[in-house]
Amino acid sequence: MPRPKKDDSAEVYIGEEFIGVLFVDDEDDDRSFQFQMAILEDDLVDQE
Repeated sequence: MPRPKKDDSAEVYIGEEFIGVLFVDDEDDDRSFQFQMAILEDDLVDQE
């Protein structure tokens, strides 16, 4: 989904859950993308 007041990034959702932000970088006429996602410590705990 587009971000309000930003034109270089978009919010990423799975269903209704926000999972991160996707940024576009057009420096040097070479387009690349960066995805930022926070991972909580609780998400890394082994679940037995």
